[in-house]
Amino acid sequence: MRTLESLFSRYGSPSSEMNETKHFYFTRADHIESIEHVQSEDKKAVNTINELLELAELLKEYRKTLFERAQEFLTAGYAMQLKITRNIDCWNDNKKFYVIEVLKILDLKNAEPVTVLQETYEGKERHTALKRFEQLKKLYPNIETIKNIDKRSWEK
Repeated sequence: MRTLESLFSRYGSPSSEMNETKHFYFTRADHIESIEHVQSEDKKAVNTINELLELAELLKEYRKTLFERAQEFLTAGYAMQLKITRNIDCWNDNKKFYVIEVLKILDLKNAEPVTVLQETYEGKERHTALKRFEQLKKLYPNIETIKNIDKRSWEK
């Protein structure tokens, strides 16, 4: 009997994902030429059905773990973060732009931050972006702030 842990392992080591593939090779009944071949195809069909039923049960168990993970997300503590970043579009004539983000950082393992607000300003609107950053800083008191707008070493 396989377990959920065995589904999420590769080469005997735990894995972060599952990749199951099942191929079905059966001969059409009207093309079978002997009773022995009929019996072997029937036995193969029964085994395949049992494997699929076992996999269906494992997937039901997997859905339970997904529900538990969803509960963790919904009840997790969080911290707020305000970030302004200066980016350069190297593919579009080195245009500069500023991205302001308000993020919710969840207190969970392997959880990516939730974007509450995201605004983008062109490089010419640097002053407007900094002004908006200061407004948001006042709007969200005690928020962690990250200001990454300095030129990169390769730009100078």
